[in-house]
Amino acid sequence: MDTEGIKKRLSLFTTEIKELNQLLDLSLRGMSIGSKFRPFLEGAYEDSSDKTDVRVKELYTKIMAKLSSDEEMYEIQKSENFTKTIEMYIVYLWSKIDNIVEDVLVDYIILDESLLSFEKIADIKLPLSFILLDDRGKRNYLVAEVKRKLNSPLKQGVGKFESLLEAFGLGGDIPKKLKDKIYELSNIRNVIVHSNSFADERLIANCPHLEYNLGDRLALNIKDFHAYSRAIIGYVLIIATRLQGKNLPEGSLAEWKKE
Repeated sequence: MDTEGIKKRLSLFTTEIKELNQLLDLSLRGMSIGSKFRPFLEGAYEDSSDKTDVRVKELYTKIMAKLSSDEEMYEIQKSENFTKTIEMYIVYLWSKIDNIVEDVLVDYIILDESLLSFEKIADIKLPLSFILLDDRGKRNYLVAEVKRKLNSPLKQGVGKFESLLEAFGLGGDIPKKLKDKIYELSNIRNVIVHSNSFADERLIANCPHLEYNLGDRLALNIKDFHAYSRAIIGYVLIIATRLQGKNLPEGSLAEWKKE
């Protein structure tokens, strides 16, 4: 089976996640830039021969007011370790891995039509509208139905994806540390989306090592996001290796294999 197209998709995904980390770093650094311009703007205004012009004065006043507002927001975000910004990136990160697994499965089914006779999809009832779908649309529909039958959306961590991958012969072992980190990510994502970023009973029960109490505001930092991203990239490497029917490269996933 020629899986080069799927491997290319996974490689592009890995690049996008790395770029997402870079973008977050740049965003957080960029928030502080405004305050650095204040002395320059103040000096330029004071030295300007046009500072007595009413229009110039009004413009300067507006710019400085906006700058003060931005500085205030920056200080608030800084005092919270930029948690709100990091939370948005975490939700986006989870949506990316959720989508790539389905995309890979659809590609995989297109390459191997024999998978359509697998017991988990053989008894799926098809609506009349199914015949109107193109090839990819039909495969998307089948993957969605298998997900529903397996209750995959109700599972957390890699369990959400592994139940689906196993149904198509793409299951396998995952280092416990990596599995635990993605499980943590899924729980954190759920709290952000469903509990307004305040620790709920499920997070406390599922991730006691985070030491949250009920109602605590999530306290995330950029190191957390980088760790979640590395775990996702590691998981994608595992999926890519399974597609090739090979073992993981020597030394890969070292971070997640340490005791």
